Amino acid sequence: MDPINWQPIETAPKDGTQLLFWTVHDTVEVGEWFQITSFHYEVAGDNLYRRVPHTYGNSWNTQSQPTHWAPLPLGPNGQTAKRLADLSEQEPDNGNG
Repeated sequence: MDPINWQPIETAPKDGTQLLFWTVHDTVEVGEWFQITSFHYEVAGDNLYRRVPHTYGNSWNTQSQPTHWAPLPLGPNGQTAKRLADLSEQEPDNGNG
């Protein structure tokens, strides 16, 4: 098996790409960079309110603080892994082609 080419976390892409992370606890995780967003409501008229997003930071979507990163490996047939979130947005395969 080829060794993984771990790179410093400071060089990791911050575009939402899923990555393999090495953490401060010597564990491996899969995650990505994401925006931390909260919402509040503003008055938009008589008894009307609108939901307003507020982005207040960015973070790695991991359980532990990552120190290094590597791209996800290719699958057994050379395919790129799909994100679970992307799979949940697809139509279910009912076997009818």
